[in-house]
Parts: sequence; C-alpha cells; structure tokens
Amino acid sequence: MNDDIEFIRDLIKHVLFTNRGERLNQSDFGIGLQQYIFGPITFWLRYRVQHGKYLKIHSINNG
Repeated sequence: MNDDIEFIRDLIKHVLFTNRGERLNQSDFGIGLQQYIFGPITFWLRYRVQHGKYLKIHSINNG
C-alpha cells in the first residue's frame, strides 16, 4: 500500500515539475511549476497555475 502511495506521489511530482515542451512527442505535458516559485503572487499567476493543473489532470483522466 505504501509503495502505491509513493508511486502516485512521484507521478504527481513528475507532472507538476516537468516543463511544457520538455518531453518528446508530448509537447503539452507538464505544468512547469518551477517557473512560478520565485515570482510575485498575482491573480494571473494563481489563475494560470490553477488552470494548468486542471487541464493536465482533466486530460490525464480522459486518456
């Protein structure tokens, strides 16, 4: 059970920290969270991060 949780945690980290365009043949894969870490927190930043996460999770669930 703990191995499954660790595996899922690693998959989520992979999606969050992979930059878009970094993977071959999957140019829209990844959120690229690193680019947001040191920037100012604004409404548009929150919107882009939330919107990006929703799109990636939604597309993963729908194949």
